[in-house]
Amino acid sequence: MTRNKTAFLFDLDGTLVDSVYPLTAAARLGVDIRDSLVLGDSIWDMIAAQRARALGVGLLSGGYGEEELARAGAFRVYADPADLLDHIDEIAARS
Repeated sequence: MTRNKTAFLFDLDGTLVDSVYPLTAAARLGVDIRDSLVLGDSIWDMIAAQRARALGVGLLSGGYGEEELARAGAFRVYADPADLLDHIDEIAARS
């Protein structure tokens, strides 16, 4: 049985405003962007994830609210990285 690789692409410096960044990161990791999760804290990160055909996951650390991130395309929104880890099964199982 072949298992898909899943990559978690983090927005560490506020640069995911263009789909080129997630696509480039996935290519460098050798994974398909469709098997990647883009973690970001802004609506722009969620839009970039959608444009790249990745799954966007929001964190409430960038000043945007849960509803704003969800409207921008976030599959799930978490309070912080610890909250994300507590619910990792909700997103990692999708691959």
